[in-house]
Amino acid sequence: MKRALSRRALLRGSTIGALAVLTACSTVSSGGTTTTLNVARVVSDGAAIVSALTAALAAPAVVTLLGANMPAAAAALASAEAAMTAIQALTGASVSLTLDTSKLQSLVQSLLSDAQTVLQLVQKIVGTLTGTIATQIANTVSAVLTLIPFVQLAAGLTGSVPARTGLTEEQALGIANGR
Repeated sequence: MKRALSRRALLRGSTIGALAVLTACSTVSSGGTTTTLNVARVVSDGAAIVSALTAALAAPAVVTLLGANMPAAAAALASAEAAMTAIQALTGASVSLTLDTSKLQSLVQSLLSDAQTVLQLVQKIVGTLTGTIATQIANTVSAVLTLIPFVQLAAGLTGSVPARTGLTEEQALGIANGR
C-alpha cells in the first residue's frame, strides 16, 4: 500500500531540516543589534587554519629557512592554538548559545592576528623553497588566506563577502586539513 505524504509530515520534516541547519548558527540580540554568528564555521575553519599552520611549521625545510624567526612563528602559533582552545571552550557543542559576542570576536581576532603573524613569516621564505614542499607550503598559505575572511564573516567581524583567492572554502578546508 502506498502512503501519501501529508502536509503535516511535510511540515514536520522541513522543520527538523531547518533546525538542523540552524544549529550551527547563533543569533544574539543586544541593545537593538542582532548579530548572527556561524559558530560551527568559526570552529571548523579556525581549527583548519591552526592545523595548516602547524603542518607548515613542522616541515624541516620551513624550520631551517625560518631560522631566527622560528621562535616568533612558534610563539604566534602557540597563541593561535590557545585562542582556538578558548573559542571551543566558549562555544561548546550546544544547539542553543548564549554568549558574549565581544568575547568570541576578541578571541577570533586574536586567533587571526596570530595566524597572520605566522603567515607573514612563512610567506617570506616561500620563494626559497623548492620541490614538492614549495608547492605544499604555497597551497597551505593560499588555503589559510582563503579561510581567514570566512572566519571573520562567521564571527560577525565583517558583513562583506570574503575576497576570492582562487580557492573555494571547501577546497581551502581540504588543503588545510591535509586532504
